[in-house]
Amino acid sequence: MAFINGPNIVMDNLIVCYDAQNPQSWVSNVVVDNVAGSQFQGSAYTSFNLPSPIPYPKYLSFDGANDVLYSGTNFPATTGFSLSFWVKHTGVQSGDYNRLFGTAGNRFEIAEGTNDTIRIYEGAWQTSTVTIGSSATFDNIVVVNTVDPLLKIYKNGSLAQTISAGRSMTNVGWRLGGNSNTTPTEMWKGQLAHFMAHTKELTTSEVQQNFNALKNRFI
Repeated sequence: MAFINGPNIVMDNLIVCYDAQNPQSWVSNVVVDNVAGSQFQGSAYTSFNLPSPIPYPKYLSFDGANDVLYSGTNFPATTGFSLSFWVKHTGVQSGDYNRLFGTAGNRFEIAEGTNDTIRIYEGAWQTSTVTIGSSATFDNIVVVNTVDPLLKIYKNGSLAQTISAGRSMTNVGWRLGGNSNTTPTEMWKGQLAHFMAHTKELTTSEVQQNFNALKNRFI
């Protein structure tokens, strides 16, 4: 296992890291390895386009039509967890609930709508005030689910919003870029350069630590 900027990343309870700039993460245009462990090898619903440079790309390009990354292993049952995305737009979303993060049975999901706004499903849809920017650089969006329950949404290292809602995971199948339909729909359009999942509530200082460790690569 090898990380770029790895020594500065919060490793406690880190279960998934897909890092498109790490040659050990990128296997092919249909397989993405988890550099944080042996589980959660990602497999594409269809093949991803390969941006240069080869042999490994700078990001996974989701076209909003048929690009979905399956995790291969269920997300473990847990109440406190954190999901981090380095993302960039390639155009307007086709609908209001295009999934960045989808789960079987719609257990817990993160979506982006046509107005760039982040929405979170935890039994009901919560619409945030946090948006993914349309600039030439990537944004770091981090969603933290706490045991309170409370949702915390960070953008580029800073706490952007808290929502009095939340929901635990229950050993559930999950994917990036689409919903839980057998044939995925509501697919997200954009570029994903880096994804991490922790089975713990990252603190504000830990979110900032991860952001600072990676920002020079994406901003």
